[in-house]
This record gives sequence, C-alpha cells and structure tokens, in this order.
Amino acid sequence: MGGTGGVALFQTRWTMNFLAGPLTRAQIPALNRLVGASYRPSAASQPPAVPPVTRAAQPDLEPVPPITVPQPAVSSQSSIVNRQSEIASQSSITRPPVPTGIAEYFLPLNMSFTEALAASGQPMPEEAMLSGVLYRPALAAAAQVRFLDRKYGVDAETGKAALVTAPDKRGAVRWDDFPAHLPSADKMDSAPAPQARFAALDAPLADARLMASLQRDFTDWVFRASKLTVRANAALGLYATPDVSQAEFMKVCAEEARKQRDAETAKVSDGFDKKIAALQEKLSREQRELQQDQTELDERKREEIVTGAETVFSLLGGRRSRRISTTFTKHRLTETAKADVDESVQVIAEYKGQIAEIQQARQPAIDEVNSRWGDVVNDITEITLTPKKTDVYVNLFGVAWMPYYLVQSAAEMIELPAFAQE
Repeated sequence: MGGTGGVALFQTRWTMNFLAGPLTRAQIPALNRLVGASYRPSAASQPPAVPPVTRAAQPDLEPVPPITVPQPAVSSQSSIVNRQSEIASQSSITRPPVPTGIAEYFLPLNMSFTEALAASGQPMPEEAMLSGVLYRPALAAAAQVRFLDRKYGVDAETGKAALVTAPDKRGAVRWDDFPAHLPSADKMDSAPAPQARFAALDAPLADARLMASLQRDFTDWVFRASKLTVRANAALGLYATPDVSQAEFMKVCAEEARKQRDAETAKVSDGFDKKIAALQEKLSREQRELQQDQTELDERKREEIVTGAETVFSLLGGRRSRRISTTFTKHRLTETAKADVDESVQVIAEYKGQIAEIQQARQPAIDEVNSRWGDVVNDITEITLTPKKTDVYVNLFGVAWMPYYLVQSAAEMIELPAFAQE
C-alpha cells in the first residue's frame, strides 16, 4: 500500500473481498482521501453532473429539475441521511439474496420526488438533484384475524401489521412499537426501480432460523393483541361490531324497541279487550234474563191481585173456597219472581263494576309497557371477543425493500423516503 506511511508487505493464506462492486465516480474522492491524494480535475475534464431521472428511464419517478431552495442547512433530526461515503460503501447495484424460504417484497414507490421533498420538511441546497433510488431492507408482517361468534351474530375480520425498519440483530421485536398500514402482497411492486442500489442485508433478515422464530412470535402477538368489542343490547337481542357507530346502533335499538313495544302493547290491549268483551257478553245475557224476570214478576203480581180479589168476594158471599190456598201460592210465586229480578240487578251491577275496573287498569298497563321499552333502548353493554388461534392467518411476512430517493449535492448524498404508508 502506498502513501505517506511508506510501503508494507505482508502475506496471508486467506483473503476476503469486501468491495461492493466496481467503484463509482462518487467513491473516487473518498478513495483519494484514504491514500492522501489530492487530485483536482480541470473544468474541461470534470464529469458532468448526474442528470435527474425521468419517467422514460424510470416509470415510477417524475422528471425533477434542479432544486432551488436557498437555505442549505439540513436538520440532523430528520429522516434525511447526509453520508455519501456510507451509502456508497454499504450499498450495491446487486440485490442481496434473502434466505431460502423467506418471502421478499418491494414496497411501492408511491411518493413522487416532490411529495417526498415536501414530506421531509427540510430545505435543499440549490444544486441538489435526483440521482437514483436506494432500497433498504425492513421486516414486514401482516395478518388477518377472524372473529366468529354465532351467539352474538358476529362474523368479522380485522388486521394487524408491522413494519420494522431496523430489527434487533438478536431477533427480538416489540411488535407494539411498529404498527403499520401495509399494502397487500398483490399491491407490492413486482420489481425494484431500474438501476436502483441496495443496502446490505444483515441479521435477523439474513438468518432463516431467526426469521422463522420471528414469524411465530408475530403470530403469537397478533393472537394476544387482537380483540373485538361488540356493542350489545341483550333485551333486544341486538349486537354490533366496532364498524357500527354508537349513534347508528342506538337508532337500530330504538327501531327494534318500538317494534317490540307495539307488539306487546297490542298483546296487552288485546288481553283487556277480551276480558271486557267476555264481561259485556255476560252483562247482556244477564240483562235479558232481568227483562224476562221482570216480565214474569209483573204477571205474577197481576195474578196475585186477581186471585186475592176473588178470594175476598167468596168469603163475603159465605162460600168456602179453595182460593185461599191458591192466593198463597200466587204470592209465593210473585216473591220468587221478585227474588230473580233482584238477583239479576245485583249481577248486572257487578259486571258493570268489573268492566269499569278493567277499563281503568288498561291505560296504566299500556303506560308501563311504553316506559319499560323506553328504558331498554339505553341498556347497552360492551362485550370483548377474542379470536381462536386457528383464526389468525399470516398473509404477509418477510423482507420488504423500502425505496428512498438519492439526492446528490456536491459531495453529499441525501436520502428521502419514497414509500408512504396507506
């Protein structure tokens, strides 16, 4: 090796090539600094600036003119990375292979360069321009959870997903810290952007055993963390999943309560009507009997009067007659007819009293039904359902390549996220 330190010669049986590939123009200055060279190309021999990527060469990217933002400062707290040498040394135009049996996805490049720049919220040097696309590996996981409960009439699905951009190399992930909204596998990009670079693939993403363990751990987490809250009105037999709002559920409960209230009100009213109808039938029958008894009593009274007069005339004429006994018989029959009339009058009065009592009790009973169903509308509780472990379906798990725009500015290379979650 040449340089200010002189020449050193050494021998070894083993050598390893750590070069990412052929040197790029951007890597030459770093190599010169490493060996202490100070080459300054002339203006005539200096290579032209890298032109912006256009849609003709990159369908997913829009043409971007040189950025003309006057403020050069870039915050260290943003997601923008200003390390050209790091990007050059730790990335390659060759995509690292993922372990056998592990799925590989390309997150869609769904942000235009302008949108990515706006999302960063950071000013750019005026000479900055789009240089290309870099893909960094991440761990993507998504699962569907089915909740099936026939008792509550629930058949619903929910989903959970996670996107871990820098997983622990030992394979430990706190899934709660990485919630995500990921596109389904069929909505991922089918291939990376042309001429893109790829960052290195490290553990645990490069370890099939650790990835298998992580998938089991993710499945367990989804099972433990998945719950479905059901609104319930047990009295009405109504249940609603979380996609139904409180107002909508209250409206459904009110309609069902009104329907059941009307049915019960009709039933209660019908019961009173039947009782009143039965009493009115008895009353009518008793009134007919009273009329007959009154007619018979009137006849008995007339007969008794006639028989009594004949008996008096016979006695005054000095004749013995059997009419005395007949008179007593007629009187007895009259008393019997009078008793029947009195009994009918009493029964009729009782029937009328019972009818009045039933009619008086009818309205309070209907009011009680209305009040009870009004209270039922607000009798809403929440029931928490948990899934069966067999109802957890992992439909996406593997290495996800996340795209970033590379922006070149003098000796700096700036990174802008090009994927936005849904």
